[in-house]
Amino acid sequence: MEREHPDAAKFWKQPEALKEIEEPQLPLGTRLYESWQKSAQMLLANLLKQANAFVFKEPVDPIALNIPEYPTIIKRPMDFRTVGLKLQRNVYGSL
Repeated sequence: MEREHPDAAKFWKQPEALKEIEEPQLPLGTRLYESWQKSAQMLLANLLKQANAFVFKEPVDPIALNIPEYPTIIKRPMDFRTVGLKLQRNVYGSL
């Protein structure tokens, strides 16, 4: 991934770099919006190909995993499937 998407990979290695990004103030449907959304989908697709991605592919099922305290500890759970669905539905307005 680092070779194919060096701009995205730097945020994996240096998460603090995300603070330097200025969010675009353009209406949805502009070319920039489509570009970042496609980039996000490509990043998600590459993350799903990683060996350990299976842990994050689906939402956690606290009943099946017998961890009833999970919802009280993890207030805002997130998984790759949910992120992908939100990207498809244009829930995210910007990076």
